[in-house]
Amino acid sequence: MVKQRILQIWRANQQPSEAFDYYYSFLVSGCIGLVEAWLNKETPETPKQIAILAGDLIKQGFINPVF
Repeated sequence: MVKQRILQIWRANQQPSEAFDYYYSFLVSGCIGLVEAWLNKETPETPKQIAILAGDLIKQGFINPVF
């Protein structure tokens, strides 16, 4: 379901379809790494803070970090 939604957005922005699998793989791996790092922290941020960070990273990249 998530992959299909991301693909719809990808196509709506007229991105080249041959690059989508690489983008999606990078996105999923990054999210998994983010959650792993969060769970391994001694004093982790709230789930809401991590959700906001993940969303911002997906939408904007590393331009304006949340914290």
